[in-house]
Amino acid sequence: MDNTKYSVSQIKDKIRNLYKSIEGIQDICSHENTVIKYSDERKSVMKICKDCDKIIGYPTNDELKQNGYR
Repeated sequence: MDNTKYSVSQIKDKIRNLYKSIEGIQDICSHENTVIKYSDERKSVMKICKDCDKIIGYPTNDELKQNGYR
């Protein structure tokens, strides 16, 4: 049982470190290539960077129209 706890703890640490790595990549990304997509998580249409997958914000009305949402 102790071995299982140790393994779970190690995996959680690795996941935490991977999320930190993703945040580091997203922080240095210029977010030049964006896409407009519906986010199931947020239940909204969002502007997302194609390169680093970071949510940049909400699209303008013109961007929504250009992407067939209005």
